[in-house]
Amino acid sequence: MPAFTDEQRVRSRFILPEEASLPSELMAPLIADAHAVLLTELDPAFAEADPAPEVLVLGETLLAGARVLRALASHEALQQRAQRLGSQTLQPGGRAEALRETARLAESEAWLLLAPYLRPKAMRRPADASDSQPVLGGA
Repeated sequence: MPAFTDEQRVRSRFILPEEASLPSELMAPLIADAHAVLLTELDPAFAEADPAPEVLVLGETLLAGARVLRALASHEALQQRAQRLGSQTLQPGGRAEALRETARLAESEAWLLLAPYLRPKAMRRPADASDSQPVLGGA
């Protein structure tokens, strides 16, 4: 089944750089991964909808964008190095952390949007309480 979103939607939603700094070869697997994760959670009644509801397209776009931002954050973190100028040390900026936080927010928003289209979650039973038993031999 083809993905609900595409590279152009992800690029425009997240204002991502063009091909030179973020090639399609890197984005395509991340979009496919987001689609695979969504399909595992998606209610089968909506999986085959043609065309897909716009909220599914937007949700998958946000999930894919979150994965792309995490990949960019990893790359950024690897590139950061402290610079020494004489006795001064210049610390790298917080761009990687900002990218990770944006990815976290995008993914949270995606799952909130997608909630009505997902499989129902099994409810957990609360633990059954038993009578208290003295631990140290007290009455």
